Amino acid sequence: MKAFKNLVFLAAILTTLSACDNGPRVPEADLLVRVEGYLSGNEREDIMVQIYLTREDAEDQIGAITPPLWTDHYGEVEIFGLDTNRRYFVRADARAATTIRRSKRLDFGINVFKVRIL
Repeated sequence: MKAFKNLVFLAAILTTLSACDNGPRVPEADLLVRVEGYLSGNEREDIMVQIYLTREDAEDQIGAITPPLWTDHYGEVEIFGLDTNRRYFVRADARAATTIRRSKRLDFGINVFKVRIL
C-alpha cells in the first residue's frame, strides 16, 4: 500500500514538472511589409514578396526564408517569427519590375518596412 502511495505521489510530481515552463522563449520579430508604387505612392496589390538572408540569394531567388506571399488590397504582407536583431532582404516582384531592399535590424514585436516598386 505504501509503495502505491509513493507511486501516485511520484506520478503527481512528474505531471507537475512536465507542465512547467521550459524557460524564457526566444524573442521573435514580426515584419509588416508595405508595398507602394514608386511614382504614385499608392498601395500595390498582388505583388509577390519573399524574405532572404543575403542580397545574392534574393537576386538568384534561392534559399528564401518564406514561401511566396502576395500583398493584400492594402499592399501589405505580414511575416511572423523572424529573428530579432537581424537584417533581412525583402524582394518584391511585380510584372514589370523587381525591387530588393534591406530591412533595418528587427526589434521584438512588429516592425514596419516599406518597399517602393514601379
